[in-house]
Amino acid sequence: MSGEVANARSRTVGRSQNRTASEYDNLPYPSLPVSSCHPSSLAASLSLFNVSPPRIVDGNVLELGCASGGNLIPLAAQFPNASFVGIDISEVHVTAARARIAQLGLKNIAIHQGDLTIVDLKKSVFDFILCHGVFSWVPRQTQDAVFSLCNKHLSPEGAAVISFNVLPGWHLRRVIRDICLLHAGTEGKPAERARRARQAIVDIASVARGSDLYSTLLRKEAQQLVQRPLGYIMGEFLAETNLPCHFTEFYVRAKQSGLGYVCDADISAALPDNLAPAMAETIHKLARGNVGAMQQQIDLFTGRPFRSAILVRDGRQPQAVQPIDPTKLRALHFAGELSPDRRPEAKADPAFVDAGGRKVTPGDARSHAILSRLAAAFPSTVNMSELMHGEQPSVEGEQAAFKTLLNLIFKGQAAAFATPLRVGRGEQANLIAWSISRLDAAAAQPWITSQHHRAIRNFAVLSLLLPHMDGTRTREDLQAVLETAILNGSLKVPPRKNGTPERPVSASRELNVAIGYAARNGLLVA
Repeated sequence: MSGEVANARSRTVGRSQNRTASEYDNLPYPSLPVSSCHPSSLAASLSLFNVSPPRIVDGNVLELGCASGGNLIPLAAQFPNASFVGIDISEVHVTAARARIAQLGLKNIAIHQGDLTIVDLKKSVFDFILCHGVFSWVPRQTQDAVFSLCNKHLSPEGAAVISFNVLPGWHLRRVIRDICLLHAGTEGKPAERARRARQAIVDIASVARGSDLYSTLLRKEAQQLVQRPLGYIMGEFLAETNLPCHFTEFYVRAKQSGLGYVCDADISAALPDNLAPAMAETIHKLARGNVGAMQQQIDLFTGRPFRSAILVRDGRQPQAVQPIDPTKLRALHFAGELSPDRRPEAKADPAFVDAGGRKVTPGDARSHAILSRLAAAFPSTVNMSELMHGEQPSVEGEQAAFKTLLNLIFKGQAAAFATPLRVGRGEQANLIAWSISRLDAAAAQPWITSQHHRAIRNFAVLSLLLPHMDGTRTREDLQAVLETAILNGSLKVPPRKNGTPERPVSASRELNVAIGYAARNGLLVA
């Protein structure tokens, strides 16, 4: 595919574009996996909305604004028979991406430096086009180019996903941008400006102790920004261009470019029936059966600040406001990070809790069995047959299973995929960590990429051990690595508390904690 991308190198097309490239070269944007961009997840969403998905395992994928490949490279590793192309304006991003590709020995991906307004993809067609974290932060000219590239280069059954900041919800975050711009100033390097902006938010939030909306917003943003890298602050709040829009504007512009809206990558946030009944009823009345109006009303009622819209060629999108086809679940695969509710007060209650601690109560024995099998399989996926335990269900039984699964998916408590995922469980004698996670750990990144295409928090013990989990070392070998690092002081592990008093550091215990964490988060290969 790389030979089909001609002259991707940027030329000068305006001050704003040059400044963007320069800022990202000086302060690279954190390049993370984005679960909403995973082709298997996108294909499952398309199927549920009764739109035929494109091929995945041997398809072609293009990412516009790929940064240093944190989103695209793991996909290339996961689907070796597919082909991947990424384009980014920053030379620093592209150089880093190519170095990582070389380290992994991947042959099915090419990254090019280029300006989206002039890049020439010849007659290439792609089954998936990804554009995350770009659209709202580039001039209108480049936004038009994104739509144009999707129109010209989507395969007949292809799908694009474009994320953008959405109004009116993003008006609240515009307050944070205003404060950041005012305190960052225009002098100094991007990192210095981002540091000044973050400190200003933290300082102001520290004395904003009221319960009013403004004080609450400041405290929430300050809590998030202290954990964010400076590159994120630069891109989100200090970029010269920041153009959030109402959903209806995006919807109309996409349609004018020959693209039709299917659904959001986050299905749970785009269905009115997930809202309070009175709110959902009002939204349906106001929308009057119009898809674009329905989504606009949801934004008005919820104040969501961000969307990831899935688009197909105009004419292929569903016309009903909620055209979910439950029978499509038969061909999909599911993952749900559920666990039994073990709180003392829940002893007589056969409930589960999700990853966020939300209670999931089964309606009957059949629902309880499905929840139990999802919980037992995670982080691997299971299909309908496995969830039904291989039985031939009655029509009534299958409908009940559909209802349970859709309820979990719509509430964000389970995810659907078009392809299966089998991961390591942690019981193997010789553990193997996924190649991407080993490379992330060796680079001592703050995050590790999971096989679910999520950024998982890294920590010192995990960062040390993952590069050694290549299948050649036993648990005893890994424990010896830990003991050596602890004894020579190269690894600092704070004593763990189990009630009181503190327990001394134990290499065996730290090993078990790290392996359990790696297995639970999908970092191990089956």
